[in-house]
Amino acid sequence: MKVIFLGIFFISILTHSAIAKTKLIINDVLVCLVDEESYFHKKKYTGPLYILNRDLLNALSKVNNIHIKSEFIHSICYTPNSSPAYSFLKLAITERENILIVPKKFKGMKKDIHDRYIREFVEKMY
Repeated sequence: MKVIFLGIFFISILTHSAIAKTKLIINDVLVCLVDEESYFHKKKYTGPLYILNRDLLNALSKVNNIHIKSEFIHSICYTPNSSPAYSFLKLAITERENILIVPKKFKGMKKDIHDRYIREFVEKMY
């Protein structure tokens, strides 16, 4: 059942990424985390990295319109000998809100709400 859910989730992420056509989208990081989740599932690994990955996937999938700056996506997804979940957590702790951007289309109350989501998301990382 979990494998089916992950497959559907992964396909929806890929479809959305193809439609979005932007480098500044969190789906790139979600794809990395889903790949890592798949790897953990195949190896039947349930240690701390699995728990971190699971919690990050849950948190990122609940928050809409949070974008990660493209310069950090490479650090998160393609650091040799490092887990994407660990790399993301490390950047979230060291860079805090600097890794995230607010779309320019957000103004006024919508921007305030979005900023609150970002603050809550970063606080959850601690």
